[in-house]
Amino acid sequence: MNGPDSLAAQHARHSVANQRRDAWISRMYQGSTLTESFAHITSALASELSVDRIGLLHRRSGGWKLIATSTQPRVDHRTRQVRLLERLVTLAMNDKHSITFELGVTSDDALEPSDELDAYLDESGSRELHIEAIANDDASPANAVIVLERFRRPDEITMPIADALDPVRHLLAVALHQAIERHDRTLTSLIGQWLLNRWTSPSLRRSLITMCVLSALTIGMLCVPVALTIPVAGRVVPRNERHVFAPADGQVSEVVVSDNELVKAGQVLLVIHSDELSRLRLTSEGDLSTAEARLNSLLASRSADRNRMSEVEEQTLRSEVDGLRSEIELLSTQREQLTLRSPIAGRIDRWDLEQSLTGRPLARGQFLFDIVSIGDGFDVELEIPDQHLGDVLALRLPASVTVACTLRLRSNPDPTYHGVMDRVNASAHRTATGQSVVTAHVALENYRDEHLRSGATVIARLHCGRAAAGYVLFRGVIQWWRGLTW
Repeated sequence: MNGPDSLAAQHARHSVANQRRDAWISRMYQGSTLTESFAHITSALASELSVDRIGLLHRRSGGWKLIATSTQPRVDHRTRQVRLLERLVTLAMNDKHSITFELGVTSDDALEPSDELDAYLDESGSRELHIEAIANDDASPANAVIVLERFRRPDEITMPIADALDPVRHLLAVALHQAIERHDRTLTSLIGQWLLNRWTSPSLRRSLITMCVLSALTIGMLCVPVALTIPVAGRVVPRNERHVFAPADGQVSEVVVSDNELVKAGQVLLVIHSDELSRLRLTSEGDLSTAEARLNSLLASRSADRNRMSEVEEQTLRSEVDGLRSEIELLSTQREQLTLRSPIAGRIDRWDLEQSLTGRPLARGQFLFDIVSIGDGFDVELEIPDQHLGDVLALRLPASVTVACTLRLRSNPDPTYHGVMDRVNASAHRTATGQSVVTAHVALENYRDEHLRSGATVIARLHCGRAAAGYVLFRGVIQWWRGLTW
C-alpha cells in the first residue's frame, strides 16, 4: 500500500511543481509594451531568486535606460538613484559583459572603485551588486542588462549573487528577446497600419498635397536664405562735444548765453564771482602797499655808513614785495579764469541754463552745460540685448565685414538714416529695467538735419546678412528653447 501511495504522492508533487513552473514561465512572457513585459519579468524573477531588488535596462542611443524594477511599479527617471544607476551601467558595459561588486571583497571580475560606483552605493545602500548583459545568443549583441542587488550581510546568504542567475539565465534571455521583439513589432505594425489607412483613404489626394506643401515649407525654412535684421534701440550722440565745469568755488554773476544758442570758439559764456578770490586780492594788495612803504622809508632814512642790519632788512622787504606781486598776478589769472569762454564753436545744450545757474553758488568741478559741435555731425550709440549679440558678432567675425544699420528718430520717424556699426563694447551692463545690453557705436553718414540732436532716441535695424528662413522667423522661439534646454 505504501509503494503505490508513495508514487502517487511523488507524482502529485511533480505535477504541482510543473504547474508552478509553467505558471512562473508564463509570467515571464506577459505584457504588450516593453515596460509591462520587463515589469512582469522582474516580478517573476524576484519570486525565484534570492536577491532583494532586480532591475532591467534596455539599450538606447547613447547608453542604457532603466525600464522596470522588482520593487517599484513605475520608474521615475528624474530621481537621482535612477540616473546614477543608468550612468554606472553605461560605464561598466563599455568594457565587460558582467561585473560583480561585494562590499569588502575583491575579485578579477569585480567592479573597480569609481566615483559613479561610490555615488550609487551611497544613494541605494546596496551591499552586493551584480550587473550582466543579456543576449539571446553569443552572436547577437546584448540589448538588455539585468542588475541584481542585495542589502543584507553576506553571512546571511549561502549563494553568491553572481551565481543567482545560473538556473534561469537561458529562460531570461529568451523572455527578454521576445519582449523586445514584441515591442518592435507593435511599433512597426502601428506605423504600417497608419500608413495603410492613409494610403487607402478617400482623402489621399488631400493628404498628399498637404504632405507636399509641408515638405516644401520645411525645405524652404531650412534652405532658403532671407535677410536677418535685428531691431535695437539707441540714442544720438555728437561726434565732438565738450563738457563745461566750474573752475573754482563761487557764484554766477552773469550768464551771457542761453540754451540752443550758437557760440564761437573763445566767446564769453558766463562770469563767476568768487568772494574768496576778491578777499585774497584785497589782502595781498594791502600787504604789498605796506611792504612798499616800509621799503621806501628804509631807503630814504639810510645814511652813507649804513650797517649790515639795514641791508638784511632791505633784502627781506624786497623779497616780500616780489612775493606779494607774484601772488597778486596769480590771483588776477585765477580771476580771469572765472570768465568762462567756449573751447569750441558749437551750440549750447542745457534747457534750464538760466534758471539753474543765474545767481546760484557753484562748487569747484560742478557740471554747468555742454557745447555740441554742429559741423562735425552726429553718431548713434545702440544698446544690443545679450540674446541678439551672437548674430551680430558672427557677422563681424571677419575683420573686413561691416554691419550696416538703418534707423529712424522716435520724434520724427519719416526720414531714414544710414550708418555702419564700427565698434562694439567688450563688456555688458544693465539698463534701468534690468536688461543686460552691450553698447555699440554706429557711424552715421554726414547728414545736415535739424532733427538730429544730442540725446534723441532712435529705433534701429542691424542688417546681419542672410540666414535660413526658419531661423529668421522662429529665432525668438529657438533662443528660448536653447536657454531652456541648457
